Amino acid sequence: MIRVTDVEYIQGYMLDLTFNNGEIYRVDLIELSKKPAYSKLKSKEYFKQFGLVRGTLEWMDNLEVAPEFLYDLALSQSSKKSMKA
Repeated sequence: MIRVTDVEYIQGYMLDLTFNNGEIYRVDLIELSKKPAYSKLKSKEYFKQFGLVRGTLEWMDNLEVAPEFLYDLALSQSSKKSMKA
């Protein structure tokens, strides 16, 4: 089961995500912020207030993004940073 083990804010709506398989990807969540359920993410100040809870990226008010979705998004954006040995 894929999980996010580390997350780092880069800029705008971009995050570097480390997954439990050792892969690190840069993802851009700008399109996600345009969906009605995630409209709060349009505020960059709100966007920056994320956390990791049991391998899931979360914001206040229980707004979360499943790690499987993030991994699929990362693969589709294909901006792989590196592989850990």
